[in-house]
Amino acid sequence: MSIIFTAHCFPNVADVPSGRFDLVARSLHDQYGPLVRLQLLGPSVLVGNLQDMETVYRNEGRYPERYQFGLMQHYFHTRKKETLSMIDGEKWLSLRMRIQPKFMRTNATLQYVGQQDCVAADLVKHLGKKELTPEAQQDIIFRYVLESIGVFAFNKRLGSLDEDTMFDENKRKFPETIRLLFKTLANHPVLPLYRLFPTPAFKTVAKCMDFLIGESVKHMQQAFKEVEKQQAAGNLTDDKPNLITSLLMSDDVTEQEVIMSMSEIFNGGTDTTMMLLTCDAWLKNPQNVTSPSDFLPERWLRNVSGKREQPIPTVAFLPFGINTRNCMGRRFAEQIIFLAVAKIIQNFEVSLGEGSDDIQIMYEVFPTTTKAVPFLFKPK
Repeated sequence: MSIIFTAHCFPNVADVPSGRFDLVARSLHDQYGPLVRLQLLGPSVLVGNLQDMETVYRNEGRYPERYQFGLMQHYFHTRKKETLSMIDGEKWLSLRMRIQPKFMRTNATLQYVGQQDCVAADLVKHLGKKELTPEAQQDIIFRYVLESIGVFAFNKRLGSLDEDTMFDENKRKFPETIRLLFKTLANHPVLPLYRLFPTPAFKTVAKCMDFLIGESVKHMQQAFKEVEKQQAAGNLTDDKPNLITSLLMSDDVTEQEVIMSMSEIFNGGTDTTMMLLTCDAWLKNPQNVTSPSDFLPERWLRNVSGKREQPIPTVAFLPFGINTRNCMGRRFAEQIIFLAVAKIIQNFEVSLGEGSDDIQIMYEVFPTTTKAVPFLFKPK
């Protein structure tokens, strides 16, 4: 194993564009081999070999630890709040096992299909407008995701796609705050000076999180009142499929745990799906994937038996994680995607507009693009 102690050992990384941490990982593997240990304010290991990665997954143990952003960790510490994504060990497993059954049951998302279908219909209505800029399209899709998650988390429409109010100051503030939060976390400081005094980055994160959690708590309290109203009227039963209702009626979960868990879902936090930087190294390796740099969407097609025509190693493509710390919101996320894609394909012929050739991938916590993708939606 090659061991790197200082940034002086990164000569091939200097020219990597900002935000391309995947290229940094690939460059380090090219220079030092399949196992690279970084010793920068703490040890970390980049694994470039699929067999080694399988070994890692098999030996995660009972309490796998999640990578934490120090700024977020410090925020929750100073606010004396505990969330599923910010705790580890036995405490994490206890909370996970108590709320997981409500999220992971096979019919957990089915009761939301009707509401979600209406949200997807609103998405199509907005995308069908003429002369939308790529940035406006991106904003509408972002709002669609927010509105969809609001249906799951709070069992109601939030109005993110309402014609008359979607550009009101309050409706704009939510997506703008989430973008600012991710942008700040993407430029996470190397030195944890925020532990000594409130740095500008920490102040930004704190302001964003205070607003997001505050809004989530407001919606949760409204949901609680609705549950109490139904209970008083005798209309509430233990087999009620609604996610909030089932959590609130559970004796195993406290009201505060429900609030923080649902807030994290809405704000994109709870064991959220994060793209491993080394996944790029695995998927771009010709030994693992045929013609990895070519655009071949048919590689993902499956035959009648459900197997891919071109095998792709399972361990190289796990968008929702694996084992006990996998993404609890997988079914919810997939339903949001499937409904949007189905509605768009039913209503439009989709193509790429001018300027799409020079778009690159970058990382702002999650993979994104250097600029908005210019989609063309031609009504059928």
